[in-house]
Amino acid sequence: MEKHMEELNGALPFNASLSEEERANLRFLKATQGTPVTEFKDAKEVADWLNDPDED
Repeated sequence: MEKHMEELNGALPFNASLSEEERANLRFLKATQGTPVTEFKDAKEVADWLNDPDED
């Protein structure tokens, strides 16, 4: 039975490194970790939040 090169040299059968897009996404997630999140139930809550002068 013929073995694949990956099986012979111990390499993973897929690319284990992250793409630039994946690295950028991880940097973004780390930078925004702990940021408060506001969840809205409907469009009125969004409009009220956007029109609230106390919100940044």
